[in-house]
Amino acid sequence: MLYKTIKKTLGIGFRKVEVLSERADAYSVRTIFVLPNQHVLIEFYPGIQNLRKVPEFDISYGFNPFYYE
Repeated sequence: MLYKTIKKTLGIGFRKVEVLSERADAYSVRTIFVLPNQHVLIEFYPGIQNLRKVPEFDISYGFNPFYYE
């Protein structure tokens, strides 16, 4: 699994997170409420792995770091 960590500080409050991939023709937008020490995870699912068979991004957030095994 290939992943990239981008450290960007977001201010506290409502923030709009937009992710665009012209190559995969995928776009996702989500408004989240950011609190201190919160992590945002953006995952890309190619069309083969999801049921809709359309490339898409999943944006999730939480207080604990996300770990992959």
